Order: sequence, then structure tokens, then C-alpha cells
Amino acid sequence: MRSITNALGAVLALLVFAAPAWAGPDLTAVISGRADHLGGDTYFPAGSVLIEFRVSNIGDAPAPGAAISKKRGYTVDVVLSRDPTVRAGLARYRSSFVDDVLLRDGHFSDTRDLAPGAEQAWTGPSRVMGSPPRPYSYLNFPLPTGLAPGAYYVCVNVDPNNRVAENNERNNAPCLPIQIRSYEFPKARKAP
Repeated sequence: MRSITNALGAVLALLVFAAPAWAGPDLTAVISGRADHLGGDTYFPAGSVLIEFRVSNIGDAPAPGAAISKKRGYTVDVVLSRDPTVRAGLARYRSSFVDDVLLRDGHFSDTRDLAPGAEQAWTGPSRVMGSPPRPYSYLNFPLPTGLAPGAYYVCVNVDPNNRVAENNERNNAPCLPIQIRSYEFPKARKAP
């Protein structure tokens, strides 16, 4: 009898540890900024941030978008932060800087359903910029007022209000480091 109990215990343990993990979507984003010959990650306070991003479902179940299922689909916020973490919940737009501020035109609810392995990209209109001139398709987000020179992060927060139950909720807000530079330039020294 004891050997049957041990055998049943071993089979039960095998079933418990070999069972597949909970199937679900896992939304994440990849963000990229402007190329180095366009100024790289350095911006002036009254300028605009140029980025493009894509949202991927790296999970094993579909993720509903908000374009069709508005009440239960994911949305995307583009925010400016002093650190590489973003507060939970929808960001709010303000014309002057506060930490984790939604950039103007930075809320996207035109998200589509994503099957496992699928992605949706957001880009701007194609323009020729730089030297030598090359075509780019960046989204243009005006920076808020009141920015002090220093380090900031542009973050793409996927599903900020947690409408989609995901396998991993901790990979929803990748950030791109940027620098805000002062308009003040060093004074020229007089020649001897």
C-alpha cells in the first residue's frame, strides 16, 4: 500500500510541476529615438522628442486592443519621467513638467487586437532629415515647459490601467534615456 501511495504522490508531483504555466497575453514595447546624426538623445527645453515604438504580445494568448473592445482593451501612454519607472494608471497631460507627465498627443487608444507573437507599430509621417538627408518616420511630441537641464526618460507605458490580465505586468513600460540641455553656451574667452 505504501508503494502505491508513493507512486501516486510521484505522479501527482509530476503533473503539478510539468503542467503548463497560465496561458495569457504579455504586452511589452520597444522604443527607439532619433539617430545620432539628428542630435541623438539630447534635446532643448522648448523642443520636441522624436520617437517611434511598437507594442508586441510576447505571451501565448491574444491581447484585446481598445480600437474594437474599448472597455477591455489596452491603451498606450507616452510619458516623460525623471526616472525609468512609471506610476500605475493613466498619465495626465499638463503643459508644464511634473514627473510622469503625459506628453501632448501621447495617449493612444487606437490599439488593435494582438495575437501571440504579433505587434503594432506607431510611427509618424515620413520626412527627410539630417545630413546626409535620410527619410525618417518619427512621432513628434512637444516637450512640456519648466524642464530643467538634466537626465530624463521618455517611457512608453502599455496597458497603463491594467485592462488586460497579463503573464508579466512588470515589462509594460520601457524607457529611453534623454538629456535636456540648456540654451546657455559657455562664454568665449578673449584671445591673449
